[in-house]
Amino acid sequence: MRASPLQFALGLLGRLGGRLASLTLVRVFLHLGRGLVLFTQFGLDGLELLTQVVLALLLVHVFLDLVLDLLAQLQNFRAACSRSA
Repeated sequence: MRASPLQFALGLLGRLGGRLASLTLVRVFLHLGRGLVLFTQFGLDGLELLTQVVLALLLVHVFLDLVLDLLAQLQNFRAACSRSA
């Protein structure tokens, strides 16, 4: 049995539509995967940045503690020198 041109065109459009739908689905999954990768990368970059900030603040804290301790020691030294003189 031969198919009419209308049936042939509808069948062709149905196959083409099915392929387009599957391509669209693949594109959606690729887009979601890319978004997941970017979100994960953002999280890791944020974590790395957080550790850098915490380390920098820790170093500043240690440096300031050292400077203040040295100033206190100098003040004690001056007070001891003035008592002995």
